[in-house]
Amino acid sequence: DDHIIESTVGITRRIMPATKSPTNPVIWGDYPWEQGQPLLYGSVLKDEGKYRMWYYMPRGVCYAESKDGIAWTRPLMEQYPWEGQPSNIVAHLDGTPDGDIPFPYFYELFGVFRDDNEPDPQRRYKMGYLSIERKYEGSDRDVFHPSQRRGLGVAASPDGIHWTNLNSFATYAIVDGSS
Repeated sequence: DDHIIESTVGITRRIMPATKSPTNPVIWGDYPWEQGQPLLYGSVLKDEGKYRMWYYMPRGVCYAESKDGIAWTRPLMEQYPWEGQPSNIVAHLDGTPDGDIPFPYFYELFGVFRDDNEPDPQRRYKMGYLSIERKYEGSDRDVFHPSQRRGLGVAASPDGIHWTNLNSFATYAIVDGSS
């Protein structure tokens, strides 16, 4: 699509055929909480000398890491255990073992990024997600879903593992790293 390109003088466009890697998929849905297959509605960042991945699963967000971007490990943590066992879940829709639900309207992960311009180290990582309140009667209901309120959910983390929900329905945009 060239409608935003001013000039193509001296440029040759070549489209190369895609080839599927024999190592695909790089992550299988090995754990029961992944319910068959991880979905990369998420992000992969090269960070702290390794690749870090946050990916969507049906009940929240999971975390994996890799030295080369091909062989991935999923560190098992106690933060959100699954049936009493450690998991790699870092944001869970059903909440914590003590009953706290930090993401009550989380529906789908948009992505994670590292914000090196953030002055507060507790908010170094940001996560965006689709937030849906399904039974809503307020004045700012969704036009296409009249019984719902939908918007951008925003969470922050010091390390990409421990997340705090900042706003389930953000009414502002993160433009310059500040919110």
